[in-house]
Parts: sequence; structure tokens; C-alpha cells
Amino acid sequence: GKLTVIQLKNQIDTKQDTESAFLVNECIAEARRISHDLCPPLLEFSSLSELLEELLDPWQQKFTVHYKNDIRSTNSHTNEFKIQLIRIVQELITNISKHANATSIDVHYRQTKKGIVLLIKDNGNGFLMSTLVKGLGLKNIETRVHYLQGRHKMKSTIDQGTSVLFLFTN
Repeated sequence: GKLTVIQLKNQIDTKQDTESAFLVNECIAEARRISHDLCPPLLEFSSLSELLEELLDPWQQKFTVHYKNDIRSTNSHTNEFKIQLIRIVQELITNISKHANATSIDVHYRQTKKGIVLLIKDNGNGFLMSTLVKGLGLKNIETRVHYLQGRHKMKSTIDQGTSVLFLFTN
């Protein structure tokens, strides 16, 4: 709301600074995106596959995104499970965006009667696993996976990218 007031005042000002106007508009768009990401619309009526697709869509402006889903069972998941899994994927893609210098992301989602398998791969720089420093983002991912009683494994190779495999059993 405050950004909108600034935007309106900026539009009224006869000496309008176009760079400031651009930055305010960008801030408003980012605030809307963050607000939307905090609670995806129609969460309880959307499948995990649909939520993932919706989450990945805006990232196609920055990356080539390949999304494949393989739904073999129509399991219903709690809203809590959905939101935690979406947060894991958000954090991972944000890390890819910040650190990997990737141009492509592959996301494979499989849902069966036994559970969910999610694989996220990038074609970025990669890194030596022995030098991995677990910042807040990776710790958040680990905490969420543990909370959902899942498992995950990360693999990275210099100049070949990184892949993370998640497994959640029913």
C-alpha cells in the first residue's frame, strides 16, 4: 500500500524521475509475487502438480524450464504438506538463481500410491560437495524435508550442474 502511495505521488510530481518510477513499479510487482507465493491461491483445490507448474511458470523468464509430471495415483495431500513442498522447491530454485549460473532447470515430479519422488536438476556451475557450506536456505530445505518425514540427496559436479532428489513416502 505504501508503495502505491509513493507511485501515485511520483505520477503527480511534474518532475517525475523515470528511474524511481520504474523501481517503485518493480517493488510493487515483487511484493505482489512474494504475497502470492506465501499462500498460493486455491491451495486446497489444487494438486501438487498444478502448484509446481504454477510456481515454475515465472521462472521461465530466467531459465529454460523443463517440467515433467508422472501422476500414477491421485493421492490427496494436506495443505501443510503442499505448502512445505512448494517452499522447498522455491528455496532450491532461488539458490540455483543466486549461485549456479544455470540456464536450464529440469523438474521431474512422480506421484504414486507409495509416495512422491521429486528430482530437480540444473546445468549450472556445480560445486565440490566437500566444500558445501550450508547456509540458511539449505538448512531450511533440510528442516522442511525432515518435518515432512522425507529424505533427500544432493549431487553436484563442477561444470555439469547440481541435482537434488527428494523422496516422501505415504
